[in-house]
Amino acid sequence: GLGARRVVGCDLEADAVLMTKQRGVRVYQGPAFAARDGVCDLMLANLPGYVHLDLAGEYARLVQGGGQLIVSGYY
Repeated sequence: GLGARRVVGCDLEADAVLMTKQRGVRVYQGPAFAARDGVCDLMLANLPGYVHLDLAGEYARLVQGGGQLIVSGYY
């Protein structure tokens, strides 16, 4: 995806995980806090808008120095 050498996804919803696996992407069912510190050089988070503020510290923990965070969502 977009020139990435490795893509890993996570989602809490079983249906989303299944659909992602069917498209050939490595994904696990569970929360992002299961991932190591600094594991992302690019992180995409599509969640309800108000959740991003609650997860700001977690985003900072996961995204490597110089990495990028793209957030989207809905109210």
